Amino acid sequence: MQRVFWLIAAILTASLTHTAFVLVIPKFSLERTMARLSTAAGVNTFFILPGEERSMLLPSFPSNSVVGACAFDVETGPVAVDANMPDGFWVLTVYSAKGDVLYALDSNQAGTNSFTVTLSKAPSLIEQLRTKPTEEEISATGWSVQTPVTEGLAVFSQPVTDAARSRSVAALMMKSKCRRS
Repeated sequence: MQRVFWLIAAILTASLTHTAFVLVIPKFSLERTMARLSTAAGVNTFFILPGEERSMLLPSFPSNSVVGACAFDVETGPVAVDANMPDGFWVLTVYSAKGDVLYALDSNQAGTNSFTVTLSKAPSLIEQLRTKPTEEEISATGWSVQTPVTEGLAVFSQPVTDAARSRSVAALMMKSKCRRS
């Protein structure tokens, strides 16, 4: 009976350890990377990630890929992310400060390479109940995203395999802006 107990205890320990490595540690690592990036570049500022940071944030992308980011804070008001993306496949992913994906958009969904995503704080339940419903405003230039958290990271990524092309992609992507709206 004692062997069965230790066998079950070993299986449970292995299962919990595996769960921690699969679910908790990658999210914790992403959270630390995002915090480091946002303090290095500043809030509401667009920047291109250097090679080491890029490979830590998106390890499965090719080494010549271009990744731009904007650490945003919507506590005091909306933040507009004006994107100028090169031709080809690209992805915009908006993460919370904890690493949760809040919004994702790719080149096929967008249908354009120049657009604006306006990030704002989502109203609380009390605020929703107090206000009258209004017609939703439709913009021809972009999307409006309401976030349940005030801080996060908008990441623009374009997989590039050619080193010569990555410089021109980075130059065009640097025309993107992250600003208070």
